[in-house]
Amino acid sequence: MPAQLHVTAHQSLALPLITLFLIGLILLAPACRQAEPEPARPNLLFIMIDTLRADHLSCYGHERETSPNIDRLAAESILFENHYCSIPFTPGSHWSNFTGRYPHNFGDSISEAAEGVMGDAPVMTLVLREQGYRTAAFISNDMVKFLGGMFGHFERFNERQYRKKHDTGFYQTTNAALQWLDGNTREPFFLFIHYWDPHAVYNPINEFDLWSEGLEGNQREAALYDGEIRFVDTKVRMLLDKLDELGLDDDTIVVLTSDHGEAFGEHDGRDFLLQKESTYYTGHYKGLFDTETRVPLLLRVPGLDGGRKVNSVTQSVDLLPTLLELLVIGNERTIDGSSLLPLINGEPRPDSYAFSEMRKRVGGRTVLSKSIVADGWKLMAIESDEGEVLRLHRLEQGEDQNLAGVEGPLAEELRQRIHDLTDGRVMEEEERDAETLERLRSLGYIEDDLQ
Repeated sequence: MPAQLHVTAHQSLALPLITLFLIGLILLAPACRQAEPEPARPNLLFIMIDTLRADHLSCYGHERETSPNIDRLAAESILFENHYCSIPFTPGSHWSNFTGRYPHNFGDSISEAAEGVMGDAPVMTLVLREQGYRTAAFISNDMVKFLGGMFGHFERFNERQYRKKHDTGFYQTTNAALQWLDGNTREPFFLFIHYWDPHAVYNPINEFDLWSEGLEGNQREAALYDGEIRFVDTKVRMLLDKLDELGLDDDTIVVLTSDHGEAFGEHDGRDFLLQKESTYYTGHYKGLFDTETRVPLLLRVPGLDGGRKVNSVTQSVDLLPTLLELLVIGNERTIDGSSLLPLINGEPRPDSYAFSEMRKRVGGRTVLSKSIVADGWKLMAIESDEGEVLRLHRLEQGEDQNLAGVEGPLAEELRQRIHDLTDGRVMEEEERDAETLERLRSLGYIEDDLQ
């Protein structure tokens, strides 16, 4: 007779409990693995240099050595050769970079854009704060009046008004940012730096005034402008050196770009400025030529090989979706741009284009201008009470000869593309108080003197 197994009452209770415990361990094992901490998200350092046109940087082919430290960053970054701002105006361009939306989709005032205006769009600072990022902005100019809604989202905001004492103000801005970095390395951070130079008035301190001697007129102005670029370049070095000192190089995405460029009399702006005679203008927010709308974009990403160039056309509204994808942050709100990761990964991005626009008052009259860059061509459509003017240019030949009359079907095709892109919407007219009007007038954004 086979031996019988005798089990006590205590044992008969323990066996099912042990069995349940073992089953529980098996079921909990995957959950325990899933509960392991995710890899830390990278930090984000965003450097915005005001009024910096791409072709005045050494790494973009400029003959003067204006940017040795930015060149060093470019050697470690992906450099976008044909990057365009959405509007050559500081407040609107900042909002496009931070929300991925075109100005005609802001729905209200650019200068006073705030939560209500941008309610249907993601705002970079708010999105990153929701993801647990520490956020700080350090500014070396007095344009905050026009960007209060944006900068109000930062946990730390530091404005340094320097105007003509930029040698002191820029060091203060940079040093304040470096001090903030020293105390904020334990959590992922988003640090935004905005440098006012090389915005007019061009007055580099002596050691950076390297090229203006013996020059006159616009050539001298451009040389002084280059001196200011060289000055700001030293501040970029200070920021990059601090990342290296703190051991954050391999944990930080670095973005360097600009809100718009600057003109030095290269183009006849009579169509934009409603003039009968040739008007070779200087400054910005006066036209949509490449001198004002083509800006640098450098993107240094941990784990991605640097020293590469992307030739495809890109635009400022592409930056936010790119950063969200790099930071593995989802988004369900409306964005006009699209991620640059396919281009970064060497994949084609069909139908690459860039759209820019502006609404300007000239002698009390409204001028609405829009442009699109695609397939080596650029169309600028300029509307006023005098009607519409189309300017079509093959970019490899420059923007002097208007080919709209010769290439009529192409001009009309691109004009229709602009209409489809905007769905017929235009930038809203803004109501501004006297103080704001005077500030914009002093910066050349309002042309009261042109009749």
